[in-house]
Amino acid sequence: MKTKLFDYHIQTLEHGLDKPFRIEDTIESAIKKGLSAISLTDHFPLPPDFADPTEEKDCAMRWSLYTEYRKLTKAAQEKYRDRIGITFGAEFDWLPGYSKWIKKQLSFYPFDYAIGSVHFLGKIHDKKGERNFVLDYTKEEFLRGMWSFKNIKNLANAYYKNINDMVKSGLFDCVGHIDLIKKYNDGSLFSEDEKWYTNLVLSVLDSIASSKMLIEINTSGFDKECKAQYPSLWILKEAKRRNIGLTMGSDAHKPDRVGRNLGKAVDLAKEAGYRKLMRFVKRKKLEIKI
Repeated sequence: MKTKLFDYHIQTLEHGLDKPFRIEDTIESAIKKGLSAISLTDHFPLPPDFADPTEEKDCAMRWSLYTEYRKLTKAAQEKYRDRIGITFGAEFDWLPGYSKWIKKQLSFYPFDYAIGSVHFLGKIHDKKGERNFVLDYTKEEFLRGMWSFKNIKNLANAYYKNINDMVKSGLFDCVGHIDLIKKYNDGSLFSEDEKWYTNLVLSVLDSIASSKMLIEINTSGFDKECKAQYPSLWILKEAKRRNIGLTMGSDAHKPDRVGRNLGKAVDLAKEAGYRKLMRFVKRKKLEIKI
């Protein structure tokens, strides 16, 4: 039986200043590609007192847009309910010190699904000044951050510590792109075979196994410098050994990227030993056989 593909990591708002919502375009693309279900998981707005360090201030949706966004997603769910399953989700940034704020937002909106992701790693200071450090903004900024942390080991330690703290918070359903730190790694920054790195990852997987959280196969990495899905196959195999649940998503920011490489994701899941994937509705797990 052919797996009914679904995409549980989708953004309807492309990064960039004053870009429009493309909610219906995104849904139409998913229908055209034969997907059975999607979750609209746009980046939830950052806390009002947290400074977005990017030039266009577009790491997440603006607060001023979120009420309209929710209205539009709700209308789209009703319009397309007979054609495709659509759940209302969000990707939250894990920010140390903001767990109470995040919990309040999660309880205020009727989310079906909540992804927790680490993009920010504290502050860095160099000739560009002091700012919040975004791990995946540009390669140049990643390297500036790496040197601010002195080396890649220290940066990786900080990254996986943040993921570990996020998992222990118990706030989210899924860890987003768990090994995002490899985004710009073409093999020259570090080797995933090095014991210091594998130990960091395995420690985080142990924490996830003790929680109710899932991880995702995020296919956006195929188009990045690392040329691979998040997470790497060896991490998927270790996750399966620990009975950690698995879902998948394209992390699309444009309608034409919805569903991208999800067939590969299913094949990777099977290779890692998985025979089912998970979706969420009203924060409850649904099993999908593969």
